[in-house]
Amino acid sequence: MKKLWLVVLAAALVLVLVNVPGSVSAIFIPPSDPVAGGAWTGGTPVPVDFSGTTYPNWLVPMDTTGVWVRNPEHICHPFQGGQDGWVADIRVLVGKQWEPVTTTQGWMPDEEGTYMACATAPGWGTYALFGYFDEARAPKAAFDESVCDYEDWMIYSWWHGSTYPWPVGYSLEVYLGADGEFPLGETVTYEIVGAYPIAGFGIPQSGSTVSWYDGDIYATFTDYVYDELPDPSFVRLVKVSTGGCSTVLAWDSDVTYMDLFFPSATPKPQ
Repeated sequence: MKKLWLVVLAAALVLVLVNVPGSVSAIFIPPSDPVAGGAWTGGTPVPVDFSGTTYPNWLVPMDTTGVWVRNPEHICHPFQGGQDGWVADIRVLVGKQWEPVTTTQGWMPDEEGTYMACATAPGWGTYALFGYFDEARAPKAAFDESVCDYEDWMIYSWWHGSTYPWPVGYSLEVYLGADGEFPLGETVTYEIVGAYPIAGFGIPQSGSTVSWYDGDIYATFTDYVYDELPDPSFVRLVKVSTGGCSTVLAWDSDVTYMDLFFPSATPKPQ
């Protein structure tokens, strides 16, 4: 994939994680962001030493302060990270194992209040707040069609090899932005608004595709695949549209993905 080198480190971390047992002896490493800054309500605050205790390896302890509860009681802890994809998990220490308690999260008492993680502690015990990050819950930047900001968009020829589902060759492609800057599955169209037809080059005057992820977000028009760059070369104005907005980009037929993103790379493949 185009941005493979960017995920090598992430892949290495995943390999480390998948080889960790399902339950780990706890070493407290606090999250770097204020995911759960603040104090408990309910119960009696007590320091929590996670060493020598176990909990699932996908959980992160949120605070070294827990609460001691003697009788059934509603307990809550600020959980700002819940707005950004973090999921709260309040647990009670049973022997050396942290056992789950039904946990809810949300604004308390409403959106004018504080985002909290809460649970009804069933009784006697020490309770602590854990959490994990769920990317699916993280807010995604929405493409604002009312602004129509296409500053980062680029148009060029992209060579796709045999690892992709299309015939090997070049396709017209538009770079739409980094992951999260443009939605996936959005219809994108192009229209050549300069002189057409183009001598010796049979690309259709217009085409349509949907945005997709390949390290970043792209619109790749694979209905027309060409083995070689056009000769003679040309420059054409191309209108690219999506949603309620459109912009006009200058397409230089000599410019490839490698020319734009690998300025010191070897010559483009033929």
